Amino acid sequence: MRLLVAPVSMAKYLWGITNVNALTDARSLHIIDRMGIALSQAKISVAGRGPPEKTRFFDHFQWSQAYTMNKQTWPAFEMVFFDCDSTLSAIEGIDELAKSRGLFDEVQRLTNAAMDGEVHLESIYDRRLQLLSPTRGEIRRLERLYRETVVPDARELIAALSFLGKQVFIISGGLLPAVRPFGEWLGIPAANIKAVEVAYDSFSGRWWDYQKDLWGQRPDVSYLKHDEGPLAQSSGKAGVVHALKDDHIGRALLVGDGMSDLAATCAVDLLVGFGGVVARPGVQAGADVFVTCLSLAPILPLATSSQEQRQLLQTPFASLLNKGCHLIQESQVTFKQTAWKQALCNYEL
Repeated sequence: MRLLVAPVSMAKYLWGITNVNALTDARSLHIIDRMGIALSQAKISVAGRGPPEKTRFFDHFQWSQAYTMNKQTWPAFEMVFFDCDSTLSAIEGIDELAKSRGLFDEVQRLTNAAMDGEVHLESIYDRRLQLLSPTRGEIRRLERLYRETVVPDARELIAALSFLGKQVFIISGGLLPAVRPFGEWLGIPAANIKAVEVAYDSFSGRWWDYQKDLWGQRPDVSYLKHDEGPLAQSSGKAGVVHALKDDHIGRALLVGDGMSDLAATCAVDLLVGFGGVVARPGVQAGADVFVTCLSLAPILPLATSSQEQRQLLQTPFASLLNKGCHLIQESQVTFKQTAWKQALCNYEL
């Protein structure tokens, strides 16, 4: 028997089929999506016995049996990627630099236009930095602001993911001299933190003075240029994720607030939009999952299998898992597929 299966309006989620008796009068059909969860609608074209052109449509499945079979199959994600600004921290670093120059409104307008997908990030990236001309010292102070505005539960979440042996990354269009120390403070290895490197004008500031800070560098030198690599581009994150995945095995999940994160959907197995700081309509409409609350706790149940969740219940991370599941149950997280929410929250805490 040859089965050709096409879920209604759900082609991108198709993973496989199970328990099908299409050549009888069976009234149940189980379609499994890429998350291992049963879909609710599909059409099936059957060829084999009888006329090959015969087509049967099943618009309703026996959900109880399908759900019982699949409720424990939410997969683990071995790699978890985070954006930085407005995701791990509640600020946009470049906007904070603008405040000290009295240019906040103008720079924020450019930032929001890029994050909302109205303009390409690469078209305004250097423009903002040239306008502000921040010094090395000012960019370094961003790291302190990142820590002071860390999104609730971020540090505990990263500790829990690391405890489970997952690879955690930051991929950000922010400035590396600020993002990297912030990420290390969160508990992420420096090698797993990718952001935009900058170069400074060695003849700016008091270049004749040669006074240096405790890192052996002059804090008063001004921005000269940035690395024009993929993270300074609207669609560049996908390539960075693909490159990082080459060194690891497993599923990948990405959490971010902007359209540049949404553009990386093709590189990951699950795209989680984060709207706890800024809810961007385009991201909310396009993400597989969207978090609306100002907490990263829901990422823990989203990134873990039922077996890993049971393991966490025996650790100090149990309260964070409970909080994440409670927020999901309270509809602080929305899903493209209702079955995903049911699979995540249908276990005893």
